[in-house]
Amino acid sequence: MKSNTVKHANRRASGWVYLGQKSGSTNWPGLVVLILLGTGFSIALVIFLTPADPSPERMTAESSFSSAKATVGETRPFIKHRVPFPEVDDNFSVDQLQSELLAMADLLSLEFENSAESLHVAAMIFAELKQTKKAEHTWRKCTGLKPKNLGPYVGLANLLSQRGDDTQSVQLLEKVRESGQKSVELFVDLASGLSKLGELERADAIVKDGIVSFPNDASLYIQRGVIDTQLRRYETAEIAFRRAIELGDNSKSTQIMLANVLGRGGKREEAELVRAAIENRDKSASQEVSTTFEDSYRKTLRNLAVRFFHLGAHVALVEGKPLLAEQWLLRTIAIEPNNFTTYMELSSVYRRSNRLDEAFEVQELLLERQPQNVLNHINFASVASQLGKYELAERVLVDAINTNPGVAFPYAELARIHLSKREFSMAKERITKAQKLEPRNIEWHLIGAMVAEELGDASSAIESLQQAREIAPNDPRLQAFLNAKQSEK
Repeated sequence: MKSNTVKHANRRASGWVYLGQKSGSTNWPGLVVLILLGTGFSIALVIFLTPADPSPERMTAESSFSSAKATVGETRPFIKHRVPFPEVDDNFSVDQLQSELLAMADLLSLEFENSAESLHVAAMIFAELKQTKKAEHTWRKCTGLKPKNLGPYVGLANLLSQRGDDTQSVQLLEKVRESGQKSVELFVDLASGLSKLGELERADAIVKDGIVSFPNDASLYIQRGVIDTQLRRYETAEIAFRRAIELGDNSKSTQIMLANVLGRGGKREEAELVRAAIENRDKSASQEVSTTFEDSYRKTLRNLAVRFFHLGAHVALVEGKPLLAEQWLLRTIAIEPNNFTTYMELSSVYRRSNRLDEAFEVQELLLERQPQNVLNHINFASVASQLGKYELAERVLVDAINTNPGVAFPYAELARIHLSKREFSMAKERITKAQKLEPRNIEWHLIGAMVAEELGDASSAIESLQQAREIAPNDPRLQAFLNAKQSEK
């Protein structure tokens, strides 16, 4: 995403360009555009580029969304309803949803056959729905495009391992590892494959290397525990399984493996305590409302569908098919209406397509449902500003500051508005606060340089530019800013 943020910024997409007449020769609207982070997207995507530091409760994507009183399809106070929000589909057919996913996979693999990302998503769908021949064919076609992402290689290797071809799986993963790329899945699958082939010492070295690279991933410790158990190193296996539990994997299978190594290591009393805890948990679970296999599978399938519709929509948007992206996101809303991320992505589709009225409607819905989430204030204000609703944007950003005073983004966005309206003293106050909260954000320093020049404070302007250079001397936004300034001389 980083490589595309500046490319997608333009006058039409930025909500913050004010085209009023200005004294002097400085073209601030143009320069503001050059340093934008791509406001055609909702800031849920941008937040990873310039992370703030709010409390987890305020920033979580799902916080309180499911408990909101409003529901999709409810009458809302809009003059016009532009977004075709679907009715909630609680009774979706498993066969129908499987057919929809397979149709999406076929479309992705055929329509965008030269896109490694598209082929990878299609192959994942085929694999999850047990269309293994199609999955293998699609992953091989994908890896033939030499993607930098490890996902397709690991996916293909995992598929090969599942059908019993561990030798070919290990060879593929070792070749990928030789390239210097790393991922948790790569280390886990390679160690697992080597252990299946009886090469326990090599598997042990691989999983230890993985833990060095990813010290807080539970799956690596589970794999280490399995290998240590095979090597009869029960004490280190116990340590590995306990570490996996500390990191969040308290599953029944991990508890059983821990009990087994405790027993084999002579710690029979501790092993019995763990087994008793497992039995008590099973009894508690049996007293809860039982679910049939069909119900469990429907839930699993829905979760998979949400994931794949999101991925498919992203591919469609990248490939210039916003209507297709919209279709898949709306289908996601129908089967999972309380997913915050889906609405954010739908807003991004509308903004990228210059359908700002629809984006505004989605952002207003999000702000109504999650008034405590600062991202909703920022995105609503951005779209409102794109539509020329500057006063509304300011009010919402001020509200964001009042409820989230430790987040830099609202201060910076207000500074943009003040700058475009030539309210330079207010702009300075806001951008100074943003810089203090987030001193390593190059954007804030570039805006600070603009404000300082307008106020005739040359030393502050130079200081802001120096800080921007120290943070990212090769950042294209800095270079564009300097080039624009140079061309005015």
